[in-house]
Amino acid sequence: MSDRVSETSGWAESFQQKFDALTPLILNKYQQLDADTLAYTEGNLDLVVDYIAAQTDHTRTLVQHHLGELYSGLKKTLKRWMYPKNLKKLNPSTPPVLEKML
Repeated sequence: MSDRVSETSGWAESFQQKFDALTPLILNKYQQLDADTLAYTEGNLDLVVDYIAAQTDHTRTLVQHHLGELYSGLKKTLKRWMYPKNLKKLNPSTPPVLEKML
């Protein structure tokens, strides 16, 4: 069985969509990476994992785990920033559409 991430998997697609936001986090975690080479991957998860694994001597599995943690942290931060729980307190006239999201 291959340890490649399927290009059609939802996580691979989500990762690629958030790649620009993830890039500074990845470069901070793996400071030995070259920013231009990382950018060249265009967020293709398999290529990113291969590149990081080759530069760090970490296994693909470990790199995937680390990237998953960075992705989850970013997602939680964006969610908190975009939909704060105290939105009603900040603006009593919260639109009904946003109320359903809270």
